[in-house]
Amino acid sequence: MSTRIGRYELLVSLSSDATHVAYRARDPELDRLVLVKAPVIPSDASAGQRSAFAELFLEHARRAAAVRHSSLVVIHDCGRDEATGTPFVVQELVLGGTLAETIVPGRP
Repeated sequence: MSTRIGRYELLVSLSSDATHVAYRARDPELDRLVLVKAPVIPSDASAGQRSAFAELFLEHARRAAAVRHSSLVVIHDCGRDEATGTPFVVQELVLGGTLAETIVPGRP
C-alpha cells in the first residue's frame, strides 16, 4: 500500500471490496482525519476503459458534493493522484460503529 494518495496520508485500510477501498487518512494541510475512497479498477481494463471509469467515479463524487443534508457525509475533495493517476474522493470521517451494529431489528 502506498502511504499517500494526493496530499492525503493513508493511515489504515478500513474496508475493501470489489468496487472500492477506503482508508482512514490525515489531511496535512488542515490537520484533520478524513476518509479517502479509491475505486478498484480491473487490472485487465484497457487504458480507455480505465480513463472512462475514473471519470465516472469523479463525476459521481462531484454530484455527491453538491448535495447537502445533515444525514449525509460531507465530500471535502476529489481528484487523481499525480504519481499513479488513481482517482479518489475525500469525505468526512464519521467515527463509531458499523451500520449493522447501529440498526436494531424491530426498531425504526
